[in-house]
Amino acid sequence: MKKKFMGMALFGLCVAPAFAESSTTFFGAVDVAIRHIQYSGSGSATSVGTFGNSPSLFGVRGTEDLGGGMNAIFLLEGAFAPDTGQSATGAFGVPFFNRSAWVGLNGSFGEVHLGRDWSPNYVNMYSFDPTYNLGVGNVSHYSNLLNQGLVPNYYWTTNAITYSTPGGLGGMYGSFQVSAGEGGNGCNGNTVCGTTIGRSVSGRLGYAGGPFEIAGALAQTDITSNTRAISSTGKWTQANAGMSYDFKVVKVMLWADTDKFVNLRESRASIAAVIPVQNDHAWISAVTSRSDNAAKSAGVYGAHGFAAGYVHNLSKRTALYAAIARLSNHGQGRLNIEDIGSFSSNTVAGGRSTGGEIGIRHNF
Repeated sequence: MKKKFMGMALFGLCVAPAFAESSTTFFGAVDVAIRHIQYSGSGSATSVGTFGNSPSLFGVRGTEDLGGGMNAIFLLEGAFAPDTGQSATGAFGVPFFNRSAWVGLNGSFGEVHLGRDWSPNYVNMYSFDPTYNLGVGNVSHYSNLLNQGLVPNYYWTTNAITYSTPGGLGGMYGSFQVSAGEGGNGCNGNTVCGTTIGRSVSGRLGYAGGPFEIAGALAQTDITSNTRAISSTGKWTQANAGMSYDFKVVKVMLWADTDKFVNLRESRASIAAVIPVQNDHAWISAVTSRSDNAAKSAGVYGAHGFAAGYVHNLSKRTALYAAIARLSNHGQGRLNIEDIGSFSSNTVAGGRSTGGEIGIRHNF
């Protein structure tokens, strides 16, 4: 019996390398902020919210070594509202894993994901925004098409196949995505969105070398139904480009975007600076948006404004932050600096909103 046991043990040691190594990691972040916003001609509001410096989220990621430099990978990620304890489904009316839910492979060929994933055009937008599209100062507040629930798959795309290029391309990088229509999907599953969509395609190309980075993105989505544009069907197209240069004492970012939803068009642009302060950083930004006559006739107006903030890192995982912002509407616009639902009756037509937030963020 002893010899038999030793033989089995030796056999186990011999075959062990044949089994792939795998790992699974649970991670997330909790972000809570106190906000105060003053609405011109409509009073003010103080609230406790989230998404000031980071999404509040939890996720699971995993990888398995398949040999030959190839890995199986997956990511499941969902948001929640720590101020109320609700999941993304309860708080925002979106799927439980509303951020990412995909499985794929990576290797020398690059990386392929199958499932719900970031839209490359949105990645290109937040990459050149010092707030990463978070808090009172983010550039998403200046899009009527987004904040009136018109634009589908703005952040993430469902039923998608996404390919990202490998490293080692001399600073060049890219990602490309196509999604199946599957009979039409709502805006990220959001129950308040009145637009349904079909197939979508998007891509991003960029270069990063030393202190310099430049990238552009294009996206097009078939609109199968909507209630706002002149035609109920058509396409949503987006083109955006950004660049940055790090002078060490300050990093300057430029970004511009144009969106066309069937026959409604709006454009946005921003300039920002990030200033390192030892282990912390400060940032400032200015944003403007414009809409064409067809968009104005449908109630889609532009706006302009500015924002500034400071992030104080208590550790590698925990930070305190503060930000201020002001947004002024054009025409009869009703945009404001609320982080969720930035189109609101709180703002009088053509009015402005001014406010700030102070919060804490912890990654785990």
